[in-house]
Amino acid sequence: MQVQRLSGIVRATFTPWQKRSGGKKPLLERVQKPVIETLEARQMLSFSAGTTGTGITPTILSSTVPASIVAGAKFHGTLKLDLTDSLTTTETGYTVRVYASTSTTLDTTTDPLVTSVVKTSSIKSAKTVPLTIPITTLPSTLPDGSYYLIAQTTDSAGNTDSAATGSTVTVAAAHIALSETVTPPFTSALVGGAAAKGSVKVKITNNGNEISTGTTAIDLSFSTTPGVPGTSFATLNKRLSIPVGKSVTVAIPVKTIPVVPDGSYYVIASVSNPDGGVTVGSSPSTTLIATPFITLGATVSNITNVKAGVTVVVTNSGNSVDSTRLTGTFGLASDSQGLDAVGGTATITSAKVNIQPGKSIKVHIKPSRAFISTLVPGTEYT
Repeated sequence: MQVQRLSGIVRATFTPWQKRSGGKKPLLERVQKPVIETLEARQMLSFSAGTTGTGITPTILSSTVPASIVAGAKFHGTLKLDLTDSLTTTETGYTVRVYASTSTTLDTTTDPLVTSVVKTSSIKSAKTVPLTIPITTLPSTLPDGSYYLIAQTTDSAGNTDSAATGSTVTVAAAHIALSETVTPPFTSALVGGAAAKGSVKVKITNNGNEISTGTTAIDLSFSTTPGVPGTSFATLNKRLSIPVGKSVTVAIPVKTIPVVPDGSYYVIASVSNPDGGVTVGSSPSTTLIATPFITLGATVSNITNVKAGVTVVVTNSGNSVDSTRLTGTFGLASDSQGLDAVGGTATITSAKVNIQPGKSIKVHIKPSRAFISTLVPGTEYT
C-alpha cells in the first residue's frame, strides 16, 4: 500500500496480488486502485453541491401583526426571527420570504407571498442571527379566513427551510358597502314637465371595511315603489372619498320634473361605488306628481270702435305653462250670446305667449280691412 497526502486529503492506493494461471511463479498484476478520501474531503464536496444539512433554519420568536385585519389594508406589524446556519460552513447571502397560509405546511404554488427580504450578510456555521421583517399589509386578494404566517429561508445553494407562527390572523376580505339617505326639496305637489328648483340631498354612508375612493355615480328617479328605481330625472358623477364608518352628503340640482302618470312617487337614489357595486336609497315619503294639462278661457271686453280692435283676456286654469301662439276666430254678433253672427269672421294668431297656471294675459286683436268691409254701417255689434 502506498499512502500520499495531497492538500489535506489522505489518498491510499492498494495493489492486490493475483496468481496467474499457467505459470510456475506467481506474477504480480495490478487490478484496481481504489481511492480512500477523508471525511473532511467529503464534507467539502458536499457543501459545494448544496446537499448536506437544511441550510438556514428559521425560528419565529414573535409577531406584532394584528389578530384581525382587512385584506389589503395598511397596518404596522413585524415578524421577529432567529436564523441559524445548520451547515458546517459559513453561509453568505440568503433570502427570507413570508407567506400567508391556511395551514402550517407551506405550499408555495398556492400560498400567496406577503413580503420578502434579501440579505447579503453572512451567518457562521452553527451560529444564530436575529432578523426583523416589517409586515405592513396582507394581499388584497385573500378571501375571508384564518391564516398562519410562514417564513421560508433559501440559502445560496438553494436549500430551503420554513417555520410557521403559532397562532393565526383572522382576515376579512375587503369590501365597500354603501347606504343612502335621500332628502328631496319638494314641499308641494309637482307637475310633470314643469321646471323645478332646489336640490335633492343624498347622504352616503360607508358601512364596509375599506375606504370608498373614486368616481361615484348617482342617479335620481321617481318611483311608486320604494327601493326600486323608476323614471330618471337627474344624474351626477363625482369623485368621492368615504372612510369606513363615515358619511358624505351630495346635493344634486333638479331642473325639470319628468312627465309621469298621476300618482305619488318616492325619490330613489341609485349609487354605483368605485368597485362597481350598486345600492339604492329611497325618500321616507312620497310626492304627488300630476300629468300636465292646459285649459284656456277667454273674456272679451266691450267693443267701442270695431276698427280699433278688441282686447281679449286669456286665463290658464290648467296646471302647466302655455308657451305657444294663440289662434282664435274673430267675429261679430247682434246678440250678447254671440249666437246671431253678423258678417264674416277672421282667424287671428297672436305672438308667442307665456301663460302660467292660474294666470291671465291680455291679447289685443285688430280686425283686418277685409273683415271691416263686411260690416253694415249703423248696425250695433257685440
